[in-house]
Amino acid sequence: MKKIIVLVGPSGSGKTSLANILSSKGFYKPITCTTREKRVGEEDSVDYFFLSEVEFIKKKDNQELVDYDKVFSTWYGVERKEFEKNDQNVVMPATFIGVANLRKHFDNVQSIFLNPPSEEILIQRMKERMMSPEMIEKRIKNIRFEMLNLNKCDYVISTNQTIEKSCKDLERIIC
Repeated sequence: MKKIIVLVGPSGSGKTSLANILSSKGFYKPITCTTREKRVGEEDSVDYFFLSEVEFIKKKDNQELVDYDKVFSTWYGVERKEFEKNDQNVVMPATFIGVANLRKHFDNVQSIFLNPPSEEILIQRMKERMMSPEMIEKRIKNIRFEMLNLNKCDYVISTNQTIEKSCKDLERIIC
């Protein structure tokens, strides 16, 4: 049975970067549906499936989504068919709610919390992404909530190290 590895952590903790590295090593990274606007350089059906809120809610109500959560007024979710595309192990970023949703559908979900270096470094990373001060403030509150709940994950790894070292720690857990 294939594994579903779910990376959980605050904005800027390395979830997407580590998922991308593992996908280059043979893990399948499902394409996420989102209601957010497309960013420069992103392609529909490659980076995300960009949906209207009405389309997203319809998929959720029709139980087509096995992972979904609303984060900062934007819906994110993954369709069941993304998990049925192949027999590769899956790696994906998600929230605590996303992990709980996935566990309702699959027995083979492992959650790994990415423990970030510090709140200050996360704020710097958000500034580098050109986030507004208002969005950064919202995310800081979320960071604090997530840090209080990290024990809900099966494993915790530090991302206060190089991305390569974090990836090696992640691979040791997975293997």
